Amino acid sequence: MKQCLTRLFILLLFLLTSVNYVKAGTAIQLPETIQKIMLNDEIEEKAEEILQSIDHYNLVNTYQAIAIGQATLPGIQDPAMRARITKSLAVAYYTSGNGMLADSLYFEALVIFDSLEMTQSKAEVFNNLGLMHYDRNGFEKALHYLHKAQEINQVIADTASLIKNLSNIALCYKKRGETKKALKELNHAYQLSETIKNNYLRALVLTNIGEVYHSMDNHQLEFEYYNMALSQIDSISNNYLRTNLHLNIAGNRLEMNRTHEAWYHLNMTRELAENYGFQKCLKDVYLHYSQYFSKTGNTHQAFAYYKKYHQLSDSIDQLSEANRIQAIHSKFEYENYLKHKEQQQNVAIHNEQLINRRTVLVISLSVILLLVLTLFTTLLFYSRKTIRLNRMLNTQKSELQELNQRKDEFFSFVAHDLKNPISNILGFSELMAQNLPGKEKSNLNRYSSQIKESAKSLNALIDNLLSWSRITRGKIKFEPEIIDLNSTVRDAIELYRKPAIKNEITIVNDIHDTIEVYADRDMTQTILKNLISNAVKFNRNLGHVYVTSAIYGNKVEIQIKDTGAGIKGEYISKLFRIDVKRSGIGQEQKNGGGGMGLILTREMVLKNNGDIYVESEYGKGSTFSFTLPLVTKEMKRLLGNSAYDINRYLDHIATYNSFPDELKQQIINHLLPRYQKIQKILSVDDLIHFSELIIQLGQQYHIRPLEDYGQELWKLTKELKFDKILTLLPQFDKISDFILTTEMKTQHT
Repeated sequence: MKQCLTRLFILLLFLLTSVNYVKAGTAIQLPETIQKIMLNDEIEEKAEEILQSIDHYNLVNTYQAIAIGQATLPGIQDPAMRARITKSLAVAYYTSGNGMLADSLYFEALVIFDSLEMTQSKAEVFNNLGLMHYDRNGFEKALHYLHKAQEINQVIADTASLIKNLSNIALCYKKRGETKKALKELNHAYQLSETIKNNYLRALVLTNIGEVYHSMDNHQLEFEYYNMALSQIDSISNNYLRTNLHLNIAGNRLEMNRTHEAWYHLNMTRELAENYGFQKCLKDVYLHYSQYFSKTGNTHQAFAYYKKYHQLSDSIDQLSEANRIQAIHSKFEYENYLKHKEQQQNVAIHNEQLINRRTVLVISLSVILLLVLTLFTTLLFYSRKTIRLNRMLNTQKSELQELNQRKDEFFSFVAHDLKNPISNILGFSELMAQNLPGKEKSNLNRYSSQIKESAKSLNALIDNLLSWSRITRGKIKFEPEIIDLNSTVRDAIELYRKPAIKNEITIVNDIHDTIEVYADRDMTQTILKNLISNAVKFNRNLGHVYVTSAIYGNKVEIQIKDTGAGIKGEYISKLFRIDVKRSGIGQEQKNGGGGMGLILTREMVLKNNGDIYVESEYGKGSTFSFTLPLVTKEMKRLLGNSAYDINRYLDHIATYNSFPDELKQQIINHLLPRYQKIQKILSVDDLIHFSELIIQLGQQYHIRPLEDYGQELWKLTKELKFDKILTLLPQFDKISDFILTTEMKTQHT
């Protein structure tokens, strides 16, 4: 029943998706040979001829392959032939861009191949499944399927299929950045292709080698290998490889600014892709057309082809989503089939053992003993399972009770810390009210100063408490980027320069100038501010605070060392726990706070893949150390420098202490509405007007980084560099947010 429903569902999908495989508004005409077979009702008898026809058109015209498969598959009854045609039809759907439906058909074929022990066909399906996971960037699964195919082909000595496996494995290594492994696999594949003199496989391997050199930015070697592949392709009839090769050469020529050569290969790619139904290639050629017209100064055509690229991408994605459920269902059916087969094998082994028993008595005793053992094992299993579940429940109950107790203790500590500053505010407010008529102004100033300090302490505690709550509940976005450590430390030190000078405390920034870390900028600033603030607050007059750095492997250790009162040894292990009152930390009792800032600091360090630890000698001072990931040259290459380059605007604008109210009104009334509109519809005209308005406001209010940001956005828009625009544009969120909230941030500081 399930198989009937599955086949009915797939047939329905064929009918629904067939409209997507119509060329230039005209239905695909079946070849005369196929029409004759269908007319004479000879589908079953001439199934092998039909299969050869589908495989032929898979190489030269995907539209024809799909049309033949859709028309003939319902009439095939033989399981082996039905599976072979299903596999070939899956290849056609995959080539045309419908990966999800191809996925579904592959698993349906795989069930039949496995049951009939058709080993070579299984290897072909595993190879194709690996390719589809490669296209979806699921490289682990891709390598899993490709290695399964490789094992089978090595056993059956299928050299041609083995070459394809090695080439596809190399593509996975290339996408993961392991270019040496990729070239090793491809060189092995090329040596094998020389032994069987197969021009198609040689062209395939040479094309893949060119793609590896493309990922290494060696465009000259890339072009040489593509040319070698092109010399082989003329002698074969694989239009899909031919189309991809022209597409790759067009991209290479654009990279090398050889636009005239690129134009020829683009036109060749488009003609082949449109004629033979290669939708994925057609999507990529639209993107290359956009880049070509951008380089040649034709702005209108560049933007038009960019829109075509997005429209076709969306169309392919929507078609894949429509078939996703069936693909999952087919995979589930295949996994169930494997489990059922394994169970059948186990039962067969057990039955064979019983048959080999020599006497009825032994068989009877064995059966009785087996029943007893089964019953005993079942009872023992459920008994142990019950005991294990009870233990788990008791453990969870204890953990919940402990967590609840820690929560209660934590809120008790918070309530105690909130009570002191609130009591001070109320007390001094009452004194001011009582003494206002006849007392000296100096007393009123002293009272108001005490109220201000208590309010600041209360505000800092509440801010830290709210931040800790948000980060533990996952409400704070984690957005790591490349950060210049020295400038970030310098900015944090400046915030506490005045209180340090007031108490004659010297702060020394000894961070290396060239160190960069990969972390969330806001979290890193909060970590530094909390630790430097404590080092100043708990220091003594004429004391020192040293901020230093050291590199250990791929980590940077930042140390904040003070010469203050230090921490008693028994309290160090309790500093970062929310359920323990942190007393004994220098002047903390005088200043309040309960260490909430340290708890928040620890959470943020862990969020950034770092560690934090403390060393202290009571009466002599403390050293708080934490680590962050170091930015290496390799990491810069993988991440790209765009985020670092773009954030220079935000770094520069963050040095401004205030902004005019008129500018804030202009941002709210004019810039933000335009920005929201551009996010919905990426219009070149709107982008130009938007960037010109930013430039005008930057010049009017003498804010250089705002003007520079507008100039960069204007330049990228004129050059139609849409990928960089989409990276730079969202930075306006951070810039506008900083400008609009600077007054609030200044008050908190």
